Amino acid sequence: MPAFVERFYLLPDGRTIACQQKQSSKNRSWFVGLHGWLDNSNSLIPLTQQFSGYNCLLPDLSGHGLSSHRSKDSFYHAIDWVYDLHQLLKILKIDNLVLCGHSLGGMLAALYAGIFPTQVSQLILLDSAAGFTLPTTDFVKNLQTSFLSRDKFSGRESVKWRPLKLLPKLYQTRAIHSQLTIAQAEFLLQRNLLIKEDCFSWRSDAKLQAVSPLRLTDEQVEELIRSLSMPVHIILAQNGLADIAAAVHQRLNYFKQAKCYKLPGGHHFHLQNPVDCATLLKKIM
Repeated sequence: MPAFVERFYLLPDGRTIACQQKQSSKNRSWFVGLHGWLDNSNSLIPLTQQFSGYNCLLPDLSGHGLSSHRSKDSFYHAIDWVYDLHQLLKILKIDNLVLCGHSLGGMLAALYAGIFPTQVSQLILLDSAAGFTLPTTDFVKNLQTSFLSRDKFSGRESVKWRPLKLLPKLYQTRAIHSQLTIAQAEFLLQRNLLIKEDCFSWRSDAKLQAVSPLRLTDEQVEELIRSLSMPVHIILAQNGLADIAAAVHQRLNYFKQAKCYKLPGGHHFHLQNPVDCATLLKKIM
């Protein structure tokens, strides 16, 4: 089975997108996996290591992992990540793919599949309801919250170094928060960290934590879901996020052809139990 290799692709605006990639010269089918917010491509490595029949492409979203940050005067919006994916796939000339996304990555995958339906043969949503929404009645309140959150990053020091002795506590905190083992948390986090001999810092962009000023509405997500023509496989975690599960069941009838499954574990069940998740995906892809 081919091993994953590190690749960096230059976008037209000069930013680079880092990808973990494995490719078989005999196969033109691609599995493209998108990680969730504040994660990175390591999130999907244990899962895709179980695949032998697909080429795999796992990008770090802009601002995450080893990918470039946006410019100092820019923040992050879902549509921009989708456009980054569009540019990346054009560079690689990939136009026939199974597209998979976890959490935020699921929303990005659904948006891409809605825009380019002929390129996506199957859509896989891992603990994702295809979109995070905001009621229209909260529009102004969310703008206020967003502007205040952006103010926090004005003039902030770009890199803050912390003593290396705090690293085990960081891994432990993330393990508890995401229902992971310490080893799984360390594997996930190490790609988002800069580690020196006696200190460490976050590699991921702090501005990722700013509140988005514009959110999709329920009506927009319904329109997106109804536009999806390909088979959609939704895999929920038994102990996942309640809001996501509720949204999936509310929207299930919007899909033209969708099936919903449930696997043991928390929101990162694909990282907790990659063999079980891969076994299911091999049956349905």
